Amino acid sequence: MSTTIDSRFEGTSSRVETRQRSDATSYESVGVGRRRSLQAALVGAQLRWLVRPWMSPRISLRFQRILTSLLRWTLPQGKGVMTQRFPLNGRPCDRHVPLHPLESGAAIVYFHGGGYTVCSPDTHRSLTRMLALEARMVVHVPAYRRAPENPYPAQLDDARALVAALEREGLDVRKMIFAGDSTGAHLALTLAIQRRDLGLSMPRSLILISPCVDWTLASLPTTSTDALLTHAWVTWTRDGYVATALRGTPLVSPIHADLRHLPPVLIQSSSNELFCHEAQRLYTALLGADVSVTWQEWHSLWHDFQMHAALVPEGRDAVRRMARFARSEPELFHT
Repeated sequence: MSTTIDSRFEGTSSRVETRQRSDATSYESVGVGRRRSLQAALVGAQLRWLVRPWMSPRISLRFQRILTSLLRWTLPQGKGVMTQRFPLNGRPCDRHVPLHPLESGAAIVYFHGGGYTVCSPDTHRSLTRMLALEARMVVHVPAYRRAPENPYPAQLDDARALVAALEREGLDVRKMIFAGDSTGAHLALTLAIQRRDLGLSMPRSLILISPCVDWTLASLPTTSTDALLTHAWVTWTRDGYVATALRGTPLVSPIHADLRHLPPVLIQSSSNELFCHEAQRLYTALLGADVSVTWQEWHSLWHDFQMHAALVPEGRDAVRRMARFARSEPELFHT
């Protein structure tokens, strides 16, 4: 896999450029110039023709939730991990425990994606179990209230309470990695920002898969070659998630937040996905805020392709890169 520092995203100040060299802050173009795998081509075609059509405002939310829940049976769950379901702050939570965990005490708190309207810890078991196995860390996957029945800030309130509940069980937030995909990545990032603003302990690092960071959707392209998401569906989920007057506020659109003093961040995305510009904007903003950040961008894949890591080699590579980042010793940062 090729790794480059792209000049488009270099900081304009010498201070940022120095951090790129000394702190391994980088943009990594993964697999550029290579054809995607046969498995990725097949899965992408299935998503485009069998899944994308019913992810539409014209399809009832109840039907979308049923179909999403059924899709989890198409994704294999690997061995070597024990899964426990337990109540956490009154809501279900998965705990994936690898058979041979690290002794560091580090753990991952993973927030599932789904436009804040669909999906659950169940739908993400294939990915989160693989992450637990590769990272050799316990992975907690809590459920949170979904929109439109429970609009913002219900999800952020739940995330804050769920982490507090894990703290009461004896886990140290400073040894946690907040992670998530799509809206789950948005939740992981905004929770870290909120904890910083409240003067609470900060997580060890953040792993953000295809994050949405601007719910005004001002920079979202109206057309896309993404095999999964459409502009119409994202707009529909946004309208159910947050009121118009709140869409540009920092904890809804963190691209407008003060991003200083956040822990090290890993961003993963694809150049073909609907949110490709969101990853670029967040990476650039984090550089400007003097945050240690790595952006890994794959090519010719769909939004959240890591969900299919059990089927697609590019997805497995992405999970292994997440695991290496999670195991790495975090840099010191100011709180």
